[in-house]
Amino acid sequence: MDETVNNHGFIANNHLWHCDHFHCSRCKANITREYYIDNGNVVCVTCMLVRPMPCHKCGSAIHETYLEAMGYCWHQKCFLCYRCQKPFPSAKYWLLNGHPYDIDCYWGARLDAQCFIN
Repeated sequence: MDETVNNHGFIANNHLWHCDHFHCSRCKANITREYYIDNGNVVCVTCMLVRPMPCHKCGSAIHETYLEAMGYCWHQKCFLCYRCQKPFPSAKYWLLNGHPYDIDCYWGARLDAQCFIN
C-alpha cells in the first residue's frame, strides 16, 4: 500500500522514496502511477506488458493473475505442493528443504525423514 509522506516523498514496496527517484528498474522511466514489483524491483506497467515476468516453475511468461511465494512469481496452476502436486487449499504452505508443502504433506515428509527402519 502506497502512502504519501509529503509533497516530495512517499512509501512504496516498504521503502521511502523521493518522487523524483521512483523509476522503473528496467527502462529507468519515472513512475507516477501504477507499478509492479518483480523480485523486489519496481517495474512500470509498460515494461511488464512488453516483457512480462517468467513463472519460476515453467519459465513461461506470466500474463494473468499470479502468485508471489518464496521470492518468486508463479502461475497459479504452477505453484503446487512438492509432494502431492496439488494446489494449496488455504493459500498457506510450509517450506522443507526449499520446497513448498501443504500441511499434511509437510508432516508426512518430516516423519518420513525421521523414521529409521532397519
